[in-house]
This record gives sequence, structure tokens and C-alpha cells, in this order.
Amino acid sequence: MSGATRQPASFNPGVDAAGAPCNPTRFAPIRNARGRVVPYLYGGSSRDCAINESVFHSAPIDYLDTARWAEAIHRQFADVDGLLWMSRQRDRDEAVMLFGDRAGKALTGTRMGTALRGNDVLRQAILALVLRVGIDAS
Repeated sequence: MSGATRQPASFNPGVDAAGAPCNPTRFAPIRNARGRVVPYLYGGSSRDCAINESVFHSAPIDYLDTARWAEAIHRQFADVDGLLWMSRQRDRDEAVMLFGDRAGKALTGTRMGTALRGNDVLRQAILALVLRVGIDAS
């Protein structure tokens, strides 16, 4: 989990320390019109949804064209800050992916505490969710 050291409300830069694109997720990484990778942040309307859409957002990916949709939306609509949909993992909750170059300074909402590495309450919630939904976390 590369996000284990990032703060909960921090955007994934979309690239690693060497500048190579991160592993693809459902809607990221994408590039802006100048070819720069757009930072992104996944979230959800409930704790379980937020865990699914952040910690487990790339497990499994079976429809990679959605990242191209996000890129087209980002490039064509300068007033769009991100995407909102019904979570595939929790179909009663809303999921969101925010574009860091547009929504980065406007975040509000409930934060789940410090980074995962130092947050035992959040780690226990993730482990409980893993057991409940049958995700192989080995």
C-alpha cells in the first residue's frame, strides 16, 4: 500500500519518486492537456466506501477505459473538479475521485485520522472490512 505513509486527505501524485506513472486505477493516472500527470484522490460517503475507494481502489481493475474517460472529462471541462458515481463495492454509497489540480485546496469532510501506518483504529477497520467482503490481503 503506497498510500500507507500519505496523510488521509493528501492527493496521490500519480507518479513515483522517479517520475514514472503509478499503477493504474479505475480513473487514474491521467494527464492534463500539457501532458503532466494530474494528482488524484479517491473517497466515499461512508467509512467502508472510503476504504474501498482509497485502499482497495485498484483491486481488481477490469475496465481500464474509464481512466481515458476521466482524462477526456478533465481536458474538455475545466470547471469539473472530479467524478462522482455509485460505488461498485458498496452500491448504496457514493464514491468520488477528485482532480488534485482543481479540488486540492477545497477539501472538507470527515477525515479518518493520521496516515495508515500510525493509525491502528483505521487499520482495524480495514482488516474488518477485508474479512467481511472476502478480499485476499496476503
